[in-house]
Amino acid sequence: MLDAARLAGIVGAHAIWSLSDLPEGETFIPLLAQADAEGAVSLGRLVNEEGVEHAVAYGHKVLADNPDGAVRMVLAWGDRMSIGDQDSDCVVLDARDAAHPEALLRLAVPYDVQDGLRLEPVRVLAMEQCGDVQAQALLEAFFSGVARHQQGAAVWKKATADRG
Repeated sequence: MLDAARLAGIVGAHAIWSLSDLPEGETFIPLLAQADAEGAVSLGRLVNEEGVEHAVAYGHKVLADNPDGAVRMVLAWGDRMSIGDQDSDCVVLDARDAAHPEALLRLAVPYDVQDGLRLEPVRVLAMEQCGDVQAQALLEAFFSGVARHQQGAAVWKKATADRG
C-alpha cells in the first residue's frame, strides 16, 4: 500500500495544482490515475454528462473492478466534510493496490480558497485491510508522492506556509 499511497500523493498534488487555478464557481473534475507494472502512470479527468456524482461513481467502479489490470489506482474528487464544528471543502483520494485488492486507503485534503488557496492537514479517513502498515508510514509515502509533482508541490508548499 505504500506505493499506492505515493501515487495518491502525486494525484493529490496534481489536484491541488488544478484547484489553484480553477476559476471561481467552476467544479473540480474528478481524476483517475492508474499505474502499470512498468511504473507508467496514466492520469485522466472523469467527465460525465450526467454530473460529477456519476463520474465519481464510475471511478469507484474502476477501482473495484480494475478493468485495465492496473497495479495501483487512485481516484480523487471534491467533497465536503465536517472538521470540528464547520464544514470544509476537500479533495478526497481513494488509493488501491492490485496486490491487495481488498485494501483501501482514503485520505482527505481540506482546503479553503478565500483569500487564496490554503490547505489544512491531511486527514486519514480510512485504512481498510492495509495489514501492518501504519498510518504514519502511509502519510510519509503520500508526501513523498506530493514532492514528486513539481508544480503541485510548489502550490502545496505555498498553500501550507501560512497555516498556524
